Amino acid sequence: MNRLTMMELAANGMPRNIHNKNQGPYKRVLCVCMGGLLRSPTLAWLLSQPPYKCNTRAAGIDPAYSLIDVTPKLLEWADEIICFEREHQSRLLAMCSAKPVTCLDIGDWYAYRDERLIGEIIRKLAATDFSSRLDGHNFKHKL
Repeated sequence: MNRLTMMELAANGMPRNIHNKNQGPYKRVLCVCMGGLLRSPTLAWLLSQPPYKCNTRAAGIDPAYSLIDVTPKLLEWADEIICFEREHQSRLLAMCSAKPVTCLDIGDWYAYRDERLIGEIIRKLAATDFSSRLDGHNFKHKL
């Protein structure tokens, strides 16, 4: 398909990248914190590694702070959403009640990829049913 045709499709509201099969067959997880700069990119990086091997994106729930905002396209793209605070979870559920939204209850006092943050994420994920939804840590997305 040529570029003009793709642009026309996008202009008509047709998602051109959300369902791109080249993203791979892995579970799509949207990681959300306030600004999408520290905690959610750390979570996205961690979930992209073994044993999780998810296809991840990080975004911020508050446009005043975020570099990449949570958008309807990101919500449509995701199979699941993981956030860090109850306020984030409430806002996400108001935006998209059809997707699982897991809250890790981890505060905003860590640096990007801080070892303490990574340890806290691993502990909190283990206490949720997120891993059980990965089919033995090797969830395959249905294309």
